[in-house]
Amino acid sequence: MDSVGDCSRDIYAAADKGNLQNIVLAEATVHEMAGAVAAQGRAVTCGSYDFNMLNYEKTDECLRDAVNGKASETEFFQITTSGHIMYFGLESKQEDLVVTYANAAFNENLELHIQQMEKFKVYDWSYTEKGWLIWEKALSQNHEMDMHSFFRILPLDENCRQLGNEYIRPVSYFCNNLFLVDWDGNSLDKIEFNDLYEFLYKIKYGESVNTDDIQNGIGKEDFENVIRTFFDISAEELEKLAGYDFDKGLYPWEPIMAWNHVKQFQPFPEVVKCVDNQDGTYTLYVEAVFVEEGKDCSFHHTVTMRKEGGVCLAHIKEVEK
Repeated sequence: MDSVGDCSRDIYAAADKGNLQNIVLAEATVHEMAGAVAAQGRAVTCGSYDFNMLNYEKTDECLRDAVNGKASETEFFQITTSGHIMYFGLESKQEDLVVTYANAAFNENLELHIQQMEKFKVYDWSYTEKGWLIWEKALSQNHEMDMHSFFRILPLDENCRQLGNEYIRPVSYFCNNLFLVDWDGNSLDKIEFNDLYEFLYKIKYGESVNTDDIQNGIGKEDFENVIRTFFDISAEELEKLAGYDFDKGLYPWEPIMAWNHVKQFQPFPEVVKCVDNQDGTYTLYVEAVFVEEGKDCSFHHTVTMRKEGGVCLAHIKEVEK
């Protein structure tokens, strides 16, 4: 751990950490720290599933041996936005998997201290064809006590990773139906545009909606500037589909709060394939990774999109798996 701390300390020290009682690093900082660790020849990833594991080859080889019942050992690191550096040492023998785990963080003096360390034999594990290492530390009796751990070992294609990070993951499946209904340019009435507003706002402007400035809805120009960046839809049609109030000059909208949605576990989307259709559009093949259910694909769908400054999401088709 000491050498990992030494190579990443300066990056951590210079980073904006937010509230010192609740440190939150930018993803770019986490990725920079991972790059420094990888420069030592170590396998390393981040905790947000938005980054390819660096120096993954040995870990992949050892896990393939383990799946085939061969004895093998490997190790990798994971860095999180909370500033924690986690170590995982894996030992397999006769298809059993034993994990040595350590969790370390920098203190106020920028010294890396181990906060937790344990060694355990996992209850169940798999290394999937897609390259996800999944294990259950113990048998999950319910989702509230879920024991699944997920690590993507094999890298995604960089174009898939980029398009997914920019346009698919920011919308995802939470409190909107964009990727949960089958629609195209002739059936935009299936989309709940009001629910989409804050997700698309963040993609467009790179920051969250300032709810302090909003009273009872979104002004016509602001709402339409966001939605029409991503959809080929006229102002007149959007007025109808999103319930524009002509008297108030507002589109109905309220931020997602604890009291107005049902809290539940959500899968996250992963773009696993990208096809250039040679007509200015791309078709993305998306699979929903569901950590709490231990599935690297709980369902899948396609997204056909056109990149023109923003992005026009032209057609969605969901297929259960």
